[in-house]
Amino acid sequence: MTYNNTLSDKIQSKAWRFLKRLLIGIIAFYYLISGLFNIYKQYKTIRSAEVINRELENKIAKLEEERVLLKRRSEYASSSAYKERQSRNLLGEGSSDDYWLIIDEDEEEVRLMDEFYEDKKERIIREWWDLFTK
Repeated sequence: MTYNNTLSDKIQSKAWRFLKRLLIGIIAFYYLISGLFNIYKQYKTIRSAEVINRELENKIAKLEEERVLLKRRSEYASSSAYKERQSRNLLGEGSSDDYWLIIDEDEEEVRLMDEFYEDKKERIIREWWDLFTK
């Protein structure tokens, strides 16, 4: 019986060793698979973050250009030249060097362009006429 006991102990110890190795192998395989899966998920997350970062960088560049443009506009809008132009255009104000043409309300239909328009041919002929007649 001692022989059978030692034989059964050997078989039992071999079975336990096999079972231990199998469990350790299963656990190691599980950790390997979960680690690879986590690496793959992190890779996908990094790639999507890079795409989002590129989009945000483009958006930031556009907003920066718009900010510079708006800053230029605000500097121009606060300048004295802009204020003078707006007061001249919207309010009809001018400086002391300006000449004003006052038109009576009755004479609005008068065409001022006709007084200032001269035909070149007519002017040359008039110069020749004045040259020979005076």
